[in-house]
Amino acid sequence: MTRIYILFILTLFSSCKSILVYTYGVRQPKIENNQSLNKFLNKYNIYTNDIHVAADSVVFKELIKGGVPEAYFFDSNGVYIQYREETESCNANVTRFIDTLKAANNYPIYTDKHSDLHLDTFLTKIISLPDLNPIEFNENFDYTIVFTWTKYIGKVSTNHLIEWQNAVTTAQERGLKIRPIYLNLDYMEHFGMMKDDLPEFDYK
Repeated sequence: MTRIYILFILTLFSSCKSILVYTYGVRQPKIENNQSLNKFLNKYNIYTNDIHVAADSVVFKELIKGGVPEAYFFDSNGVYIQYREETESCNANVTRFIDTLKAANNYPIYTDKHSDLHLDTFLTKIISLPDLNPIEFNENFDYTIVFTWTKYIGKVSTNHLIEWQNAVTTAQERGLKIRPIYLNLDYMEHFGMMKDDLPEFDYK
């Protein structure tokens, strides 16, 4: 099995490198399904209307490169919005950025550099559980925010999800129409992978 050092996987998780791996319940990844993911979320009292996942193993490998946990912001036209003040800054900026959102789209956009991140294109890469249905673009929202998470990084995911959900709820109470999409990036049954295909992370 492929061995990946902890420095690499923490880079995927976040640009904040100070996380204590076992304290936060980081474990080796397993092959997951709708039932196992719902059980995990219920354990931490995290509730979503739908769980979304990568459509297949090919797009999964592409999406995981973006990091976990991570957030992708799109305006009502589906244009990607960069929330980071600096390219290498920590994803701790997500909550603060949600708190500053207004109904008018007045944020830096990157239609050239990040044209592949237009919401129309992004949604073709993900499906919803349990029926594996595609997700349609909906322009009736001021913003669509895609939050990525995985089960195997434990509280690294759950702590962020809870904080980000609370920020979205507060923004919605201010009158903003926000569509949150919770994108799980675990290794899923429908990828057709075997246990021996999973990476083994070196947490020493």
